[in-house]
Amino acid sequence: MFLKDENDWAGTAATISAAMVMMVQSGSLVMAGFFLEKTANSRRDEILAMPIDQEVADADARSAERAELYKEVTKWELLGGFTRMCLYVACGLMMASCYMVQLFSCFVP
Repeated sequence: MFLKDENDWAGTAATISAAMVMMVQSGSLVMAGFFLEKTANSRRDEILAMPIDQEVADADARSAERAELYKEVTKWELLGGFTRMCLYVACGLMMASCYMVQLFSCFVP
């Protein structure tokens, strides 16, 4: 059905093409970042002179306040001993299950 099944070279050509596309896209990303940084630096005064949208500033302040509140109520020291033990055990079991799935052949092909 696929060209790869009929011709051996097609799989290699597809891999090479994918690698070339990745290089071009990576280069485009780097160039876009370069020109964004260059423009932001050269037009810094214009950007700083733009008025700040009050609704956005209020939303940012609310978000910062919520983040600070979240940080306060989720401190590790506030948890009881039983809750901490449950979290440690859950973490250990999750790591063990990931290792078991990766290292042991428990699935039949």
